Amino acid sequence: MTLPIQLKTATRGLLYTLIFLIPLFFLPFTLDVLEINKQTLLLVLTFAAALTWIGSMLFAKKFHFQRGWINIFPVLFLVTLALSAKHSASPYISWVGTSMQEYSSFLTMFGLVVLFYLLTNTLRDNKTHKTVHFLLISSANLTGLIGLLSLFDIHIFSYAFAQTKSFNTVGTLNSLGIYLAVMAVFAAGIWVSHRKDDNLLYKGVYGSIASGLIITLQIITALYLTVLNYWVVWTVLLIGMGTLFIFGLFRAKDFSGWGRMTLPAIMIFIALPLLFWKGAPIKIDVPSEVTPSFESSRQISSQTIKESSSSYGSGPGTYAFNYARFRGQELNETDFWNTRFDRAASYYLTALPTYGYLTIITLGLFMLALAIRSVIQILKPSTREKWLQSFIAFAPWLTIVSAGFLYSYNLTLMFLLFTFSGLLASQVVKDDYNKTYKEAPGIALLISCVFVIGAIGFFVGIFVTSERYLAEMSFASAIRADRDGASIQLVVEDLDRAATLNRFDDRYFRTLSEALLLRVDQQMKNISGADQLTIESREYVQALVAASVNAGVRATNLSPNNSTNWLVRGRVYKELTSVLPNAAEFAVASHEQAVLLEPVNPAHWNELGKTYLISAEQHRQLTVADNEQVANQAKQNLELYLNKAEQAFLKATNLKPNYATAHFQLGITYERQGRLDDSISKLESVAKYNPLDVGVVFQLGQLYLRRNKPGDLSSAQARFEKVVELAPSYSNAHWYLASIYETNGKIQKAVVAVENVLKINPTNSLVKNRLTRLLRGDEPQNESNGLLKPLE
Repeated sequence: MTLPIQLKTATRGLLYTLIFLIPLFFLPFTLDVLEINKQTLLLVLTFAAALTWIGSMLFAKKFHFQRGWINIFPVLFLVTLALSAKHSASPYISWVGTSMQEYSSFLTMFGLVVLFYLLTNTLRDNKTHKTVHFLLISSANLTGLIGLLSLFDIHIFSYAFAQTKSFNTVGTLNSLGIYLAVMAVFAAGIWVSHRKDDNLLYKGVYGSIASGLIITLQIITALYLTVLNYWVVWTVLLIGMGTLFIFGLFRAKDFSGWGRMTLPAIMIFIALPLLFWKGAPIKIDVPSEVTPSFESSRQISSQTIKESSSSYGSGPGTYAFNYARFRGQELNETDFWNTRFDRAASYYLTALPTYGYLTIITLGLFMLALAIRSVIQILKPSTREKWLQSFIAFAPWLTIVSAGFLYSYNLTLMFLLFTFSGLLASQVVKDDYNKTYKEAPGIALLISCVFVIGAIGFFVGIFVTSERYLAEMSFASAIRADRDGASIQLVVEDLDRAATLNRFDDRYFRTLSEALLLRVDQQMKNISGADQLTIESREYVQALVAASVNAGVRATNLSPNNSTNWLVRGRVYKELTSVLPNAAEFAVASHEQAVLLEPVNPAHWNELGKTYLISAEQHRQLTVADNEQVANQAKQNLELYLNKAEQAFLKATNLKPNYATAHFQLGITYERQGRLDDSISKLESVAKYNPLDVGVVFQLGQLYLRRNKPGDLSSAQARFEKVVELAPSYSNAHWYLASIYETNGKIQKAVVAVENVLKINPTNSLVKNRLTRLLRGDEPQNESNGLLKPLE
């Protein structure tokens, strides 16, 4: 076997491996066990196959390519997609993909387009198509079986993430349903097309195995879809099976008989009634999948196109940012008010605002051109072989294209789309362009350059991909270590390693910033006094503070449209207000940016209000300054920030009227403004709907003590007694109760209350002194046992 033939065989072997593995592939080393691993497999095997294919032409000294105008559209699609990624405010997620957005990134699409050309040019004969068909059906059987068994709590894999009903190797439960519907149509097309006297399909033992796999796949699909009972997957299945019937009727003379139509007829017979069935025919507790509605998806797409470039969109993979910015306020009335969906109700409603019109038009032209050529090929074939292979690939291709209008894609579904596109193109692109190097020396030079550059690029890509994957593994290790209660130092080390290996993923820096902040807090707690704050420890804390801030800033620089990055950055500044000059101002600016990016999320307004309160308290300290001008300015700023806090909390409560946290903070703001009646009224309403919230009840007790109107002392006592009933170890509640009891002359109760405090704080000298005084019957002195002072 010559080297060119060996390379061509290697190309096909790599493609066969890819086709079989993509639906099944996952690895446990990353947080997302599916998408990033599938993307890595796709890129490595596809580019390796491309390199061996180019090498086979180089060493054979002959150039071969299927020439046709359809080949133009994938290139145009990539060019427009690159323009969209170039204009993206989150370049890494658009060019490379992360956070389960790998399927829409430029890098993945580039790999899929290369796959399309490889399938078009290397898998043209009937033998290779039969192999591909067998591998696709075999892979679908295994994939469907894993998902079906999981629904019945039969788990093949021992990993913790695989011990749920929703686990499968495709993605969500519904995405597996779409995959199985497409593959069932594909298998039914092979079944319908079979004739005993036909050498184009399976025969002998191989044929018997293939037939068994086809029947098994229909059974698995029918069972899984019945358990799922989702109208979209039934609709997709009916579209595919209906396509088989339509073209089957048109070319009835080419089939062995109508008996072969029984299989798709049975699937249609199952699908039609269940499409309108209310509830689940098979009672299994299946986890629900929630997606944005088509109407809200349409509105978000429309708003995004208006606000960003209609030509280029917001950038591949950035739908979550569009959703955060333009979603409707009505969602705040649901349990998903603080959830950011990363895709719309369908793939095309996701792609339109992120890709823009140019990319959508080129993708649409690509699909339309392929559809037209395929229909012509089926209706007016040059040979039965050409008609048969086009017919088998066209029905599942049309099914997966139609599914994109009803449901969102992931990487496996995207792979199916381009795989069937390539199989179709291998039959409908008919112009063979063959040139020897003697006939076209310019092509020889071009192929040589492409091979050398491709080889260098492939090995550089392997190195870069390895670093990226190692970074993802380190990130997963950090998250899992944190969940398992490992030391924050170990978590920081893993996160730092991830950020060092991949300096373009904002998730790493955002999480590292938070972890470093926890490390700062941990270090400060270890220092019990100023005498322990050595030069070395001070420098170490300062370094941690700087690193935390820098990591937060890096995250916002990498992805400035991600409100989560600004929230974390604001939180870091907020926690560092006591040690970092101007930190409060930076915190306010960060939270204001988060609100701009996600304006109808009440949680963001609540965080902004809390930041205003912190700024107000900083200015309050300056209101007693010796410099009158400074004091007056501080009073103005105090009033300004308290008013801003009030408006922020009011905005949060308007967006979500039952948002107890914002109502509580609004009550605190009223207290800071000196409006004790309004504060008590607000917190009483919060406590009414949250009677078990210890913090709210305790705060009410303090407010009643501060207001000190007739009856307030009794109200405060009732609130503190409620606190100790709910939380017996709440020291300050016991402490305040002791003061109230002592004021009311109930010394014995006061003694019991202080004794309870002492049990919780056995080394506190203040508590010991107070208990001693009460037991002696002495009058209270200037110790911190006043009604308004908590236990330090």
